[in-house]
Amino acid sequence: MAAGGAEFTAIVAATAHICARELAALSRLPSINMLTEVRQAVDAEGLRRVGLLGTRFTIESRMFGCLDGIETIMPDADRVGKVHELYKEFVDGHGSDQKANELRKIAQEFVSSDGAQSALIAGTDLSNVFSDSNAGFPMIDCARVHIDAIMRRLLD
Repeated sequence: MAAGGAEFTAIVAATAHICARELAALSRLPSINMLTEVRQAVDAEGLRRVGLLGTRFTIESRMFGCLDGIETIMPDADRVGKVHELYKEFVDGHGSDQKANELRKIAQEFVSSDGAQSALIAGTDLSNVFSDSNAGFPMIDCARVHIDAIMRRLLD
């Protein structure tokens, strides 16, 4: 990619960031890493306690370790499975308002019952489901944070 004129790289899916460190070590190009950008957004908001909505892998890994030092609300195994199942519905094109409402309820529980200050929308496919105006809970859209960082770099 560098030989073709690329100036940087970016992995454009949340779960694929499981190998971001290894890829960055192999690449001659700098990477705009979603995990780094999300961590900066969490820190900038002053958040110390968050919930995650994403795949099972993203949730259980606490976003692949990028949230060290941040208390991550871990749903019980049933809720992790439910979030993963609902997420997959959106990936497969079978998402619906009812399924979005189920995810919304889990995120609202993170905040109202579990004391999370915000929910991280840590799944690219959920970016089209939730926004600040329709979420009904405080959130950070990880894909949006990443896209904004990529755009800043492109416009520099």
